[in-house]
Amino acid sequence: MSNIFHQIVANGDTVLAWLGALLVGLLSKYVIGKIKSGAVHDIMQRALIEVDTAVSYVWQTYAKSLKAANADGKLTAAEKETAKDLALAAAKSYIGTKGIKSLARILGLDSVDSWLGGKIESSVVRLKAADTEKK
Repeated sequence: MSNIFHQIVANGDTVLAWLGALLVGLLSKYVIGKIKSGAVHDIMQRALIEVDTAVSYVWQTYAKSLKAANADGKLTAAEKETAKDLALAAAKSYIGTKGIKSLARILGLDSVDSWLGGKIESSVVRLKAADTEKK
């Protein structure tokens, strides 16, 4: 036991240097991980906000008037598809080229269209639920 203690005392500066390097490495990895996840979170949040904005825009400029004009007060399948396409184009426009590339890289996708399409559908459901609550 005293031999181990003697080795630690004799090589204390080396041990401290190694421990310091280990701690700095672990701390750096932790901080970099937090920064990356923070950036990822920010990009995803921005994309979701833009999707909601695009859905609201398409509702106000396209879907609302069509629903009112239809006898049953509902959109046809073709009108729904057009509305979704319009919302996708608007969302991509709002997010921008760099944002789309960042989002694709984060998600590991070649195209974010299907991911955005799913988020558009979710936004439509929330919009409908909010509209139903108002009535």
